Order: sequence, then structure tokens, then C-alpha cells
Amino acid sequence: MSDKKRSNNELTNSDQGSGAKRQKQSVELDLICPIMHELPFDPVHAEDGSLYERKAIEEYFATTTKSEGKVRSPVKGVMIGTSIFAAPHIKNTIEGLISDDVITGDLANKWKERAKEKKSVDDLIKDAENGNKHAMYNLG
Repeated sequence: MSDKKRSNNELTNSDQGSGAKRQKQSVELDLICPIMHELPFDPVHAEDGSLYERKAIEEYFATTTKSEGKVRSPVKGVMIGTSIFAAPHIKNTIEGLISDDVITGDLANKWKERAKEKKSVDDLIKDAENGNKHAMYNLG
């Protein structure tokens, strides 16, 4: 292969790598809750169309001054209602991107930790429902 062809191939591969990196960053930014700055574990859409962690947007709605039942969107700055809409498909997407190592690092590690904590609590609840006194005590 000539030096010119090799150079062009290396440039193309380099461009593809940086393009993939930009695409990955774009996906991560689209999925991050703008309040918590983390991947949502219980994702919801608000009336502004933005994606949030359920607890974060509910707390925002509860602590923000309302005008005629509306609040200012934390992302877009427009007045919106306080309805939220579950987004289980987003949770499935995040889970898949993490398991396929598309999303890695701190974002993925924090999400995995929350998944582990949720499983532990779910297991305790199941044990408590089955009469396990230790599990009942731990749940409070």
C-alpha cells in the first residue's frame, strides 16, 4: 500500500473514531438528567419534553413556586404543568448501552450501583413478605 493510501486510511479511521466518540458523548448527554447530572434510574419525561430522574423532577416541582399550577421548566425556562410520564423504554436503552459498554466510566458505575441497591431492597421486601423477621427489621 502506498504511503498516501495508508495516510488516507489512517485519517479515515481516526475520523471514524472521533466521530464515534462524539456520537457516544451525544447519546450520554441526551440521557443525563439535567437536575442530577446522572443517568436516570427511574426516567420520566416532563411536559417540556425533557428527560429527568423521577425523584429529582418531583422534588423540583414540590419546591418550586407555582403560578396557576405551572412551574418554570428547569431546562427550557418555559412554564409547564407538573405532569410526568414514565419512560421505561429509556431505562431499557440505558441498561443496554451500559451492558454493551457504550456508556462507561462514572456514569455507568453510578447507574450500576443504583441497580444493585434497588435489587437489594427488592430482595429484602420479598423476604419480609415471606415472613423473614430480619428482613422486616432491616426495612424498618
